[in-house]
Amino acid sequence: MKKFILIENQVTKLTPFKHFHDLINLQVNKDNVGGIGFDDIHSFDQRLSLFQHNEFKAPFYLELDGIKCWIKSWQGDRTKVPFEEVIAKLHEKDTNRSWVACCWPNANKDNRIDQIQYVYRKKSDMKLYDMFSDQLIANGESIISNTLFLIHAEWPGAPLYHVMLNDNLVFSGIQSVNNENFYVDTVSYHDGIFSEYVFKPRASKCFIQDGVIVSPGKKFRINFFGRSCLYLNNSKFPFDTLKLKISSNLKHTKIDTGIFEFDLEEKQTGYLYARVVADYGADVDASTQMRQAYTVHRSDK
Repeated sequence: MKKFILIENQVTKLTPFKHFHDLINLQVNKDNVGGIGFDDIHSFDQRLSLFQHNEFKAPFYLELDGIKCWIKSWQGDRTKVPFEEVIAKLHEKDTNRSWVACCWPNANKDNRIDQIQYVYRKKSDMKLYDMFSDQLIANGESIISNTLFLIHAEWPGAPLYHVMLNDNLVFSGIQSVNNENFYVDTVSYHDGIFSEYVFKPRASKCFIQDGVIVSPGKKFRINFFGRSCLYLNNSKFPFDTLKLKISSNLKHTKIDTGIFEFDLEEKQTGYLYARVVADYGADVDASTQMRQAYTVHRSDK
């Protein structure tokens, strides 16, 4: 199954130059015009990519090459990120909370790029182990580590992976990949927080603002993924693998994956709560929680 890897780092935070530079690459709806519902934002096919200023003087950066990803130094040294092996480890039953860290467990100023290790916590004893050798780290003692990035896969059954870079050590050149095997993208400020990159609703026959839905008719529809970048960018993400839960006091019918029709015929007001089920790590932070809650009102014509 195709893997979808979303990268976050601090250099994607909004600054005026990066904001306006990125606008060169963004298409606003099909006609590239504003108006109500104008934020169907997606990228043009041809992009002018910005090699981000290395604000934190990080010694390493990520470079994507087809389906490969490299950690490279400014001196030309590099090491391949073994995404296939890391992803396999994330899904093993004995990997606690589906997390893996790319790091130097023995942190010092002379750490070399070829000394990078991939570390996970084993459920059976809750100790840290090297992913490849399965050797216990530091004899089970607590350590201070230089961690380049963390990756987790806390959406059960979905091929969705969240990478968080440590900008003091490594940063991303905002490159993208979309082929039969991988979809890799950097979540930027235009995409919203991580959860909105995946879970951003589109409404039909109603108006949504600040957690309130106003509908002039008896029925309205919501596509809970309809304005997300994964939906708009033709990524072919299998949204049916996300465990979407709907709770409402309104009659509702599932039309298609992520698309529901709600009936206000017997009510003037109601509530609607939607959630994509995640494991602990993704549910504990607001930026990765995929939840939407609304009060619903039927307006007078």
